[in-house]
Amino acid sequence: MRMLLPLLLLGSAALLPAWHEVRMGPFVVLSEAGANPARETAVHLEQFRHALGQAIGRDELTCRWPVTVVIRRRSAESWPVAFSRDGYMAAWPERGAPGPEWFEALARLLLDENLNARMPEGYEEALAAAFSTLQVDGVRLTFGAPPAEAARTLAWALIHQSITTPATQIRLRVLLSNLANGAEEGPAFRNSFQEDKAALEAKARAYLAAGEFGTIPLNAKAMDTRRITVRDAMPSRVRLLPGDLALARGDFAAARAAYEVGLKDRPAPALHEGLGLALAGLGEDAAAREALGEAAKEDVEQPGARGLVALARLTSDPAEARALVERASAVKPDWPEPYLLAAGQEPGPVRQAYFLAKAAELRPRDVALWERLALAQMEAQQFDDATKSWAAALRASPNQAGRDRLVAARRAADQKRIDQLEEDKRRRAAEEKAELDRLKAETEARIRAAEERANRAAGEYKPPAKIEEWWDGPETKAFDGMLERVDCAKGGARLHVRPAEGAVVLFNVADVKKLAVIGAGEATLTCGPQNPPKRVRVNFVPESRQPISVEFR
Repeated sequence: MRMLLPLLLLGSAALLPAWHEVRMGPFVVLSEAGANPARETAVHLEQFRHALGQAIGRDELTCRWPVTVVIRRRSAESWPVAFSRDGYMAAWPERGAPGPEWFEALARLLLDENLNARMPEGYEEALAAAFSTLQVDGVRLTFGAPPAEAARTLAWALIHQSITTPATQIRLRVLLSNLANGAEEGPAFRNSFQEDKAALEAKARAYLAAGEFGTIPLNAKAMDTRRITVRDAMPSRVRLLPGDLALARGDFAAARAAYEVGLKDRPAPALHEGLGLALAGLGEDAAAREALGEAAKEDVEQPGARGLVALARLTSDPAEARALVERASAVKPDWPEPYLLAAGQEPGPVRQAYFLAKAAELRPRDVALWERLALAQMEAQQFDDATKSWAAALRASPNQAGRDRLVAARRAADQKRIDQLEEDKRRRAAEEKAELDRLKAETEARIRAAEERANRAAGEYKPPAKIEEWWDGPETKAFDGMLERVDCAKGGARLHVRPAEGAVVLFNVADVKKLAVIGAGEATLTCGPQNPPKRVRVNFVPESRQPISVEFR
């Protein structure tokens, strides 16, 4: 808190010192130390961005949120980029430049914001470490100072060796550009260097063991530093700085105090937003909802997207929360967070997949997001889209272990889907059988009722004697067994019937047209093996063993 007291004084309009602002690319430099430090810092940042972009074949690295770098008067404090109320923030010392860790964090942010695919494991980290020690002196750039020993990995050695060797600079740029665009590892190395990855890494291993790391000048971005516009910073922005800086550092108590000072001086929606975010970080949800609600009023011209999303998370009414998310996506359409929150608000997989797809388009390197999208698409039976999402998740995975896990996860999801389909099929079959049984029972009941009514109308007729079965043909015998095969030939047939015990019994049918076939709908004689065998009763004349009828049981 003691370190933050000078910042809190910024909340008083009467004590506001002169602040200068320089905007260049995604960077906003705010300097309390004068115009020259603001200009020099902006040039340093722009040259760093340019050099890193050239290394991966990108002329212009962008960032969806502004990166605000703050220079305090008589301050040596520096800390790397961190997310705050309306973008990224970082502290820069009044004299000199921050250390390699500061630039390594910035490099990782720029790579994450601009690459669509993951480079092989360790290469993005190595690239960030290699450029973290870039020396910038106006428009003079020097590459090659080695980082801390722990950062000198095999991938770093390959990158360092290739850049400091003029003959291979362009080859490395082609390689990193192809990897950044999702090219397969093996072909990318061979096409760029005409050597495979193993051979290149063997050279890098020897280079690393030798320990002789030279430097080389790099082409700087052409610019006239005298033409860089330095303007006075807006007092409204300066009033927000203490809270925004504390929020970026995760010091929610200090952020709350700073925003409250600013609100007492001159209330503004952005101050309410910052206060609400700080209160939410402290777990004071009711007070956070009130502050964020002030920042999200309908008459606020430019509400903050982060504040709208935070308020949506604290809102219990689904319709109101959905409306807040829609406003946030309109304010910041290139930010995936509103779409992720919208997906969580949807109960069904179709709408979930829709919002997750929009988020994945904006965050193409997020393995977990692609996997979540693929699972939602499978549940929504969007199988072609799910296949594409699984492939995107594999491309976004930086190592083989992650890819193996994804393959296993997809197999498990496929098996779960197959099991569910089988279960649905069994359930539908059971429901259909139950419905047929019900209809059959109802039909039989109606028949019995009709018979009873007919009998009553006929005077309850009763036969005078027992009804005897009547048959005027030859005497027959019955044979029960399983019909295994029917051999058909010239109008006749041979039935192969296996009894419960014993060998198969053959029955010769001279004329199948005279054979009575009795039974259910499937009671038909088909030539060839019966698969599966059918239970039958064959009524035949004993003397000739000639079948009279076949009754399917």
